[in-house]
Amino acid sequence: MTVRYGNAWWLATAVLVALAGTPAARGAEGELSFYTSWNSGDYGTGVSADSQIFTTRYVWGDAFQIRVELPVIRLQSSTGVLQTGFGTMPLEGRHGNDSHMGGGPGGTGHGPMGATLPQPATVPTQSYWESGLGDLRVALSRRLVGGGVRLFRLDAGLEVKAPTADENRNLGTGQWDLRVFASGAYRFWSATGFAGVGYSRLGDPSWIDLENIYDGWLGVESDPIAGGRLTVSGWIEARQAVVASADDYAALGLGLQTTGRRRWRAAVLKGVGNGSQDLSVIVGLAWGLNPPSWNKALYR
Repeated sequence: MTVRYGNAWWLATAVLVALAGTPAARGAEGELSFYTSWNSGDYGTGVSADSQIFTTRYVWGDAFQIRVELPVIRLQSSTGVLQTGFGTMPLEGRHGNDSHMGGGPGGTGHGPMGATLPQPATVPTQSYWESGLGDLRVALSRRLVGGGVRLFRLDAGLEVKAPTADENRNLGTGQWDLRVFASGAYRFWSATGFAGVGYSRLGDPSWIDLENIYDGWLGVESDPIAGGRLTVSGWIEARQAVVASADDYAALGLGLQTTGRRRWRAAVLKGVGNGSQDLSVIVGLAWGLNPPSWNKALYR
C-alpha cells in the first residue's frame, strides 16, 4: 500500500498540526525538535549524491515512549542513487526520473529497468536536484528494565515507515518498512555509555529487491561540562547495505548538546569505507523535557 504523493502533503499537515498541540509544544512533558543535515559523498559509486534534510521530530514519554518524525528532503539525484530512509544509497537497476534522462550528457535513454551502477569517473553523469516530502516514521518503545535512579536501562521498540515520499523523484522507495530495535545505557562515574541494535524489513519497489538489514550503534555521552551547560558525545554507527552490490555503511560521530529546556544540538559524522558518506553536518534545536532515549546521539 502506497500513500499517494498528492495526499502526502495533507498527511504532513495533519502531523504538524497535531505536533503544534502536543505537551512539548506547550512546554509540558515531551520534546519537539527540528534538525537540518547536510550530507556529501558518492557512496562508492563515483557519482556525487549530496542531500539536505530538514526533519521535524516529536518524542514523548519515558517508560513508554512515542516518536514521530517527518523530513523534507532536497536530494542531488543522478544515475543509480535513491533516498531510502537509511540515507542516500547506490541502487542498481534504476537511473532516476525518466524526465531527466536520455539525450543529455550522462543520460542513457533507459527506463527504470535500465543498466546497473555507474562506472566511477569514466562517463559524465547528468545530475539534478529534487526536493519534497520524505517518509513519515512512527516509533513506539517500552522500557524493559532499569531507569529512574538505577545505573542502567534497556528499551525495545517497533518503528514503521509510511511511504509519503515521492518514489518518482527518488525521495523514497514508495513502500512500507518495518523495524524492530533495542537500546540500552549504563551510567559510569562521569559519563553514560549507550548502545543499540535494529533489524529492518524493507519493502521492495517493483524494479528491485532490497535487503533486510541490521544496524547498530555504540557510544558514550559525558555528564554536563562547562558549568553544566554542555554535554559531549561520541559514537560509531553501522548498518548493512540495502542492496547486495553496495558496500556496508559505517561512520564515526561527534556531538554537542546544550542543557536546559531549550537545547541546541550539533553533530559531525565522518564516513568510514566506500558505502558511507564523506561527511555529514547536523544542527538542531529542541524544546521541552529531554526524554531518556539512548540513541539520541543519532540525530537523524
